[in-house]
Amino acid sequence: MAQRTHSFAHVAVYGVEQNEASKYVPNTLHKIPKDSAESKKETESLQDMKQTLAVDDGVLHQWVTDVQEWAHTTTNKGRNKIRRKINEERKKLASAIEQHNALVDASLKIVSIEEVLQNDYVFPWQLTEQDDVNLLTKKKVFDKVMVIQRLEEEQTILVQEAKQHWLYLRSQEHKLNRLLDNIISGGLQCVLQKKLHQLKAHQDTVKTSYQTIDTITEHITGDECEYSSWPEHLEALYSSSTDLSSDEDDMLLL
Repeated sequence: MAQRTHSFAHVAVYGVEQNEASKYVPNTLHKIPKDSAESKKETESLQDMKQTLAVDDGVLHQWVTDVQEWAHTTTNKGRNKIRRKINEERKKLASAIEQHNALVDASLKIVSIEEVLQNDYVFPWQLTEQDDVNLLTKKKVFDKVMVIQRLEEEQTILVQEAKQHWLYLRSQEHKLNRLLDNIISGGLQCVLQKKLHQLKAHQDTVKTSYQTIDTITEHITGDECEYSSWPEHLEALYSSSTDLSSDEDDMLLL
């Protein structure tokens, strides 16, 4: 009786686990192509900037380093002092900006007070002409490189999560097969066989969906892991044990 109750608990928990895990697929399938397309777009934009500026990857890398060094050498204390002064004399600043814009070339004009108050704003008098390239140009390249790096990192994380999700589904199949090997009750066998059939159908759907994404295809195979050692923290990621099986399953056990 104890074994029967324990086995039924596994069946009940699995029903919830499958429902929770199935919710994960659409989010991943949506995010990965979106990030991939955005990363491609930003990379192409960076290549256009390289051609326009007539520089190579080595120069771009040096510019990124230059901006990082500028950020480290410009003290927060100095920036905060400037911002406090700006906030205290906002009206005077608006007048000063208007006068400034009337006297300088279009490339040196300040668009608005809000632009000046941004944390990463570079004042015209802070621009340098080192290597015939001012800091503002270097910063545009720096921002583009950082966006691409962020997208690539997020893409890597999403692919890894998709792989873990697939391994989780495989571990659930292994768990159900083990239970079937140890169950004598006809009612429980019916429930387990039904759950196993549902799981395999879900696996087929997930596999087909994931294989439409090149970066995931190589990870979707049949024998990826030692299922018995599935990490607990990943188990918790896709499952929940706060619910019970359906009324239909309960009837099969009577």
